[in-house]
Amino acid sequence: MWRYGANGPLDSGTYGASRFESESEEMKIGIIGAGKVGSVLAGHFVGLGHSVLVANSRGPQTLTELARETGAAPVLISEVAKGVDLLVITIPLKSVPALPKDVLSGLPAASPILDTCNYYPIRDGAIPEIIRGMTDSEWTSRVLGRPVVKRATTSLPTALVTGTFKRDRRIA
Repeated sequence: MWRYGANGPLDSGTYGASRFESESEEMKIGIIGAGKVGSVLAGHFVGLGHSVLVANSRGPQTLTELARETGAAPVLISEVAKGVDLLVITIPLKSVPALPKDVLSGLPAASPILDTCNYYPIRDGAIPEIIRGMTDSEWTSRVLGRPVVKRATTSLPTALVTGTFKRDRRIA
């Protein structure tokens, strides 16, 4: 996983030590996006004993089936980040700028944002910064005004894993 701030990759100490010392402590997790990835993560986190809030652009009334299947609590987008220990954003990249400007206002400063978005030009359209070489997570971080942790949902090139990745090449 990679952490990106507005000026590029961050070191691993950015968020400090975890408040959760053992696997048995419950976390409060917010998920923005109820597609395939968001739904699977909601069910997984609930299965681990965590409290999960999920929101989408259509409102909580459209998430009753997801709530029944996963045990996650549907909420308004304005409520999904309030006081959570972890926020997951799993929506099409083109939708990130459309999030309400205050969506992160209740997110504690120490709570990481996990970014599972991937740039697909056919779906997301042309995003000039990404076309010029900015990674999608760097772009997301700039749009949100907060660092994000990137969760790669596709295969990573060997150069990225081995640390021989050249910064002048776009990887996502």
